[in-house]
Formats: sequence, structure tokens, C-alpha cells
Amino acid sequence: MDRFFLLIFFFVTFRYFYFKRLKKPLNQETPQAVFSGAPHYIAGRTNGSPLSELGSHCGYKAIIEENKAAYSAMFTTITSCAAGRLQEFAVSLKAENGKTYFSPAAQRNIHFNPYSIEEEAEDRGWKLLSKMFFLKTNLAVLQLRIQSGSNEGTVQPEFHLLAPRGKNKENPYPRLSGGRRCRPQEEGMLLTTRTRLPGQVLHTFFLPSDGESKNKCTLTGQGVKLLPGEELTWSVIVSFSADCQQKAVEKAHQAREKLTLLTQKAKRRWDRFEKRLPSPHTAVEGEKEVFGLSAWALNNNLYASRNGLSRWASLPCKVYFPFIWGWDTPQQAIGISEWSPFKASHSLLNQLEANSLHKKESLRGQVPSKLSDSLCGVLSFYSQSPLQSWSAVTVAQRMQNEKQSGLFLRKIMPLLKSNLNWWENNRQHSTGLFYYLNGMESGLDDSPRFYPRRFLPSFIAGLLPCNIRAVDLNCWLFQSYMNSAYISQVAGQASWASQLYSRGVELAEKIDRDLWCEEEQAWLDRHPDGRFLRELTPVAWWPAFVGATNNLGRIKSVIENHLLDEEKFWGKHGIPSVSFSSPSYNHEEDGYYWRGQIWLINTYSALEVLFRYGYTKEAEKLRSRILKTLSGAGGIFETYNALTGERGWSSRGPGDPAAFQFGMSSAWAMQILMSRYQQFSYLFEDTTQITGYIRSADTFGDYQSTSPPSAAPLNNNAVFYVETPGHELPHMSLQSADGKPLIQSSLVDVQFTDPHNNLLTEQIDLYWQGERFRLPIGRSHRLSLSAAVANY
Repeated sequence: MDRFFLLIFFFVTFRYFYFKRLKKPLNQETPQAVFSGAPHYIAGRTNGSPLSELGSHCGYKAIIEENKAAYSAMFTTITSCAAGRLQEFAVSLKAENGKTYFSPAAQRNIHFNPYSIEEEAEDRGWKLLSKMFFLKTNLAVLQLRIQSGSNEGTVQPEFHLLAPRGKNKENPYPRLSGGRRCRPQEEGMLLTTRTRLPGQVLHTFFLPSDGESKNKCTLTGQGVKLLPGEELTWSVIVSFSADCQQKAVEKAHQAREKLTLLTQKAKRRWDRFEKRLPSPHTAVEGEKEVFGLSAWALNNNLYASRNGLSRWASLPCKVYFPFIWGWDTPQQAIGISEWSPFKASHSLLNQLEANSLHKKESLRGQVPSKLSDSLCGVLSFYSQSPLQSWSAVTVAQRMQNEKQSGLFLRKIMPLLKSNLNWWENNRQHSTGLFYYLNGMESGLDDSPRFYPRRFLPSFIAGLLPCNIRAVDLNCWLFQSYMNSAYISQVAGQASWASQLYSRGVELAEKIDRDLWCEEEQAWLDRHPDGRFLRELTPVAWWPAFVGATNNLGRIKSVIENHLLDEEKFWGKHGIPSVSFSSPSYNHEEDGYYWRGQIWLINTYSALEVLFRYGYTKEAEKLRSRILKTLSGAGGIFETYNALTGERGWSSRGPGDPAAFQFGMSSAWAMQILMSRYQQFSYLFEDTTQITGYIRSADTFGDYQSTSPPSAAPLNNNAVFYVETPGHELPHMSLQSADGKPLIQSSLVDVQFTDPHNNLLTEQIDLYWQGERFRLPIGRSHRLSLSAAVANY
């Protein structure tokens, strides 16, 4: 009885603490600074991603609740529980008459770029212009220009370290501070912070371009006499190391000697990155901004090699989600491959190699739900959805060098097979279907598919065991079989490819036989006792999405009865993660994470299903809706409110804003803007025309060689496919010219255009049932499909 009352006391106390203390964890003070631009790197207002370029393990945000000039917070972003706010700093100006300026400033205006934070502050006739940006990995600079206006006199710039006010409100993980020590060293200051959990020591060195360390918390520049209209320039270099303090000190001194050159290189680097990006398939300026913000979000969430990392690694969101996540990494790699397939391939290999040689046989081949930068699993008893094969095929497709692509596929093939073996040995039910250990293993944390309404936050509820034979997991495993078969075929392992393909087809048949609920007209999960779990979520159409079903009647039923139903999923702002009609939909007290909010992977899946099966007008309407939701938000967020389109909540629930510049969302925003969901389409008996950025089209019936079918680089067995140098595609308009359906037509009209100048060629090869037609871009062509050459 005493234990019972103790348990009740614990839950009541936790509930009180959670609702009273965690529902509004972020700073809600009135801003003292005006800001513009994007992304909004604002401490305490946007969870997670700071300015952190070049794979750096540190980052920066502006603080807007104070009117101190250039007031910013520094974050450590190392993959661990310790990631979070590390230090705050500000700038002031000291006059020889004893007056201090800019602390506080009379006015502050902050402007955000993806690669820098700029500020203009004014105080009693003085103006201060500052700019914070990265020079190299873990090496940033705060550049200052002080203008005298109508004033004159001798002044000294000062840089102050301030005790962090916000603590770690942006980090949801528990941590134990082990102390903080700041001391003068040479002309600068060395800050050492210790964290007991997980036992890290972080070194930060602050070095002025000239001047000295006045005390343990202040750097002072040289005194300079300014006349009216003159200007003083001064910089503070900030160097960071989680390995040794000497490395931070040496790097700062080297940077000071080449500061002008490094600044020029930084500007060229930003320009090069922008030029490497393809042009999104839109003419709307706000949507172009979404594409740029998405690309920079993925770029700023990369880690350079450190500790156990020998290659580039990708995180969902530095600070808030400071780990290498199981199913986030392959999704983010798809986005990263738009401009750097090399870095995308590194992030996948890093993740898959982590446990390939694990001493414990039960963990060998597993991809843990999250990894630290030592490539050690965190809570390794559960994994996450295996999307790596999809990502691998996509990344290989986007590599310009065929030899490099083949080498990557040969490296990753045994790792994918090892991961498949782990799922077969650890998560396969006696029925042949696969099950999730818990909600976290799905990546959908607190989805009502796994857990009833409750008051526990998702990061606790998701760990409770459920053992559900889930539709999405079985679809992901089908995908793994089919893509691994495709990669094996490319790698010359025909026998193994045949085995994997057969196992994929066998699993697809079980999905159709055992997970289709005739009464609900949807694919549904099975409870451990065998009954259907009648909770409608986007996995209702997952077999159609990954290509794991050949039942066209069921596909159309799911689309028309569920996906396009305004009472269920056809939202005005995107696809909700739970049906609007569900009793579990988005109740503030418990339904805030995967219980109704928009996640972009669900919206992308809906776009691909609609376009592939002929609902092209509906697909374009959904594309327009989701891009309107994403535009003008100041960054890319983890979730969005499905009823209003506003920023949603994160894992701690209402009051905890969705993670900012979030990797998964950014990856799918880029795919939507580049119309990647249009790469494959089916031709039905009544299809007379087809339009879009289409690589191949085929008749419905057989399983495609990759999953989803849009992932295939080339499908030589398709009715037609388009071949171009590189992975970019032209816009195609194709229609029958003899009144017959396309699959029966002998005469078609076709036109290829390149409205966004992404192609590297002026002509396209169109293959129609083995016949090649070489067609110039921008002209209309009438093709006789019985001829081997085009008539034009």
C-alpha cells in the first residue's frame, strides 16, 4: 500500500512539474531589439539550430530581450546531452571621460542571413556595426565597426563575457553542470566548461584583433582618437575545441594573422554554396526563400569529423536534437544530396558502420535510434525506421561520377544487408510481419497508433513497449529488400539480388493480406493480440507510397475515401499526422507531437501517391498549400499546426516551440520545391496525357525495381524514360496525337523545356519501349512511335 501511494505521489508531482514548469520553457520577455531577415537565430525564441557553418561544433544566436549591443549567446553543439547554451557576450565602448556606450544601446537592429548575424546599434551619436560569421570549422569572428558621427574623443572597444541567463532552455535533455572557469591567457581569454553528464570538457578562446585581456571576463581594444565622421574597426576571434585547449588557442592566433584573407574567403564560400544549389521549380519569391533556408539548415546541421566521426555527419537540429538520429539521417541525406552527394554519402556510411562490427552479436547491424559523435549508441535497446536504402539509391543517382556512385553502392551494400539481418533476427513476428518495440522506434514517438491519450510527454511515453505489427515498418522493410536487391544487381551480385527481391515481394503480399482492413478501407496496424488498431494516420496509404501493393482498387479507395477527405486528411495547410476526425487529434493536453501536427514526410508521401496514380491536379493543389505554409515563417520548423498553418510544438508539448531549421523538414521542403515526387508516374488505360518533371512512366501491375518507384535512376523496362546528363530533369508535356490512350498510341506530341536553367544539355534522349528519340529542348515534336528516330 505504501508503494502504491508513493507511486501516486510521484505521478502527481511529475504532472504538476511538467504542466507548470515545462509547458512554457522558453523566454517570453518583450524584445528590446528589432530584427529582420532569416533564419531567425534568436536565443530563447527558436529551439535548436544556431548559426554553425562548416560542420562546426559550436554556434551562435542573437539575444533580443536585452538592449546591449551585439548581445549574443554561444552554444556548444556536440552530439551529447550537454549541447546547449554555453556563454553570452556583448560589446560596449569606453570613452576617456569615463562614459560607457552601448551597454545598453539606445537602439538595436539585427539582420539575419543564413551565414551571418549582422547588427546596427546607436547610442548618443555613436553607431556600432557588428557581424558574426564563421571563418573555418569551430572558428568564428565578431567584426566591429564603430562610427563617431558628430562625436570626437579617445575611445576603447570592449568585449564582455556574461553569465548565461537562459541556461539550457533550448536543450530538452538533462545535464549536470560541472563548473565554469574563465581566465586571461596571453592577450585573450580562455573559457573552460565542464559537464558531468556526459563528462565533457569544452574550451573556448576569445582573442582580440588588438588590445588585451583586461580581466577574466573582459577584452579591451587599443584606445583610438576619433574625429567626427571617422571609424574604428576591431574584431574578436572565437575559437572552440572539445579536444584540447591548445588547439583552440593556436587556431585563433593563426586566424588573426590572416583575418582579412579568411574574411574574403568566407564571402566567396557563401556565394559558391548559393551557386551550387539548383533552382527550385517555382517562380514565387517566397518559395525560393524556403528552398534557400532549407539548404542552409541542412548545411548548418552538418558535423565535421571529430572523436569517433571519420566522415561528415548530419543532425536533425543542433542543440535541441544533438544526436545522429536513426531515421532522420537518411531523410536529411536526401536533401543534402541536392548539392553534395559526397557529404550525403558520408553521413549514411557513418551511421551504418557504427554497429557493423559490434562486439554484442545482438547489436551487430543495428542502427541505434541515436548516436553520439563517438558513434556510440544512446539507449541502444531500440532502433528506428530503416530508410537508409531509399536514401542510398537517391544519393547514388545524384552523383555525377559513375565510378564514384558504384564505389559508394559497393561500400553500403553489405551494411544494408547487415541491417536487414538485424531486423529479421530481432523484430520479426511468427507471422512473417515485423513489429516496433516502442513508439520511439517508429520515429513517430507518441502516435495514438501506439499509445492512448495520456499526460506524459512524448520522450517518455514513446519508450513504453508496444510490439505492434506496424504498416509503416513493414513498408520500410519491403523498401529495404527492394532497394538492396537493386543495389546488389548494380554491384554485380545477381543471385543475392534475386533472393532479396523475392523476400520483398513475399513481404508485400503479407502486407496486403494481413494489414488491409476491409471495413476501414485502409491498411492498419495489428495489435500484439491480432486485432486491428483502428486509428487513421498517413500510414493508411503507406503501401501505395512505397509500392508494396498491386491492388489498384485498394489504392484508389484509400486516396478517395481518406487522403482527399477534408474531414480526415485533406487539410488546407498540409497533411495532419492523425485524421482530423480522430478523437486523438491534437488535444493540447496530450496530442501535440505526432497526434495531428503537420510533418513534411507525410505531406511528401501524399504528393507522390497522388501524382503517381493520376491525381495530378490534387497533387498540385497540395503542393501549393504546403509551400504557402512554409513561406514567410523565418525558417523551417519541425512541425506545423494543421488547422492554422502556424509553427507547431516540439517534444515537450504546448509552450515548447517546434525545433527550428529542422533537418527532416528542410529535406522534404527541398524535394517538394524540386518536384521530385513527379519523377515516376503510372500510365493507365485512360491516360491520354502526362505533364511534369518525369523520369519514367510505366503501366501498373508489376513491382518496380526501387522503392518508392521515383527513386530509380533509370528504369529500362518502363514504357518510357528520359535520360539526361546529371540527375536534373526537364519539364515534359506529353499527349496522344491520335486520340488513343498513351499506352496504345502510335503518334504522340511531346515538348521538353528547362524553365529554371538546371540542365547541362540542350537535347534530351527519350526512350519509348526501347526506341530512342533525341529531342532538342524548347521545341514541340510529333513522334511516330513505330520509328526509331524522331520526325521533326
